[in-house]
Amino acid sequence: MHSMGRTMVQCNFLCFHKNHSLPNCLWKTITPADFSWEKKSTNNCAEQLLEDRDSTINAFKENLLLAHNRMRKQADLCRKELNFQVEDEVFLKLRPYRQPSLARKNCEKLSSKFYGRYRIVERIGEVAWGGMES
Repeated sequence: MHSMGRTMVQCNFLCFHKNHSLPNCLWKTITPADFSWEKKSTNNCAEQLLEDRDSTINAFKENLLLAHNRMRKQADLCRKELNFQVEDEVFLKLRPYRQPSLARKNCEKLSSKFYGRYRIVERIGEVAWGGMES
């Protein structure tokens, strides 16, 4: 009897959601243009609150930009630029546990990180090479 009641509730719940979807306004992203205001307000208190809000939002944006630049600078300290020429021999770094196109093994995290010794045949772009042969 209990499972029959659960089935009825689930069926009613699904029917309710099919017939009554949420309005699109609930899913709309709010843009800064939605909060625009004219500075011709007769209410000084409201105008002061809106100016305080704008200054706070601008301060948040500046702090976010500073934090973003600081994090980018810190991340760039760990990176180095590598330039390969045609006929250089390189190892390819593959992550088989992240790349599902490779063959599945029992313990994928412990498999080799670098594969082969490939010779670069041509340079396609600034950071792309093609026609590698072993």
